[in-house]
Amino acid sequence: MLTAGAPGNSPLAALTSERMRSVIEDARDRFDWVILDTPPVGLISDANVLASLVDGVLLVIGAATTPYAAIHRAVAELGKERIIGVVLNRVTDGLVKKPPYGSYYDEYSGPEAAH
Repeated sequence: MLTAGAPGNSPLAALTSERMRSVIEDARDRFDWVILDTPPVGLISDANVLASLVDGVLLVIGAATTPYAAIHRAVAELGKERIIGVVLNRVTDGLVKKPPYGSYYDEYSGPEAAH
């Protein structure tokens, strides 16, 4: 884990620096996975700047809280081809509807299936 530390006078300059590019390339050479956690796309430019330095972007969406327009804008800004996956978080039981065939499959995957 590499933390950001105290904010400098020009965070954007730090993100676009050769040093940042070098840190990411070094991490890429040393590790199987390098994950950069950024503020939401569109909130500040960090995510967009860092997206240009990585192989792909994992978009995290809050269920029933992230407006569709914000998702659409994020996809447009990042580029559809850069998004390698989506995580839907903050899902609660009230947001998930069981499919009508659920009881059919429960017969095979539920606790009584072990009998």
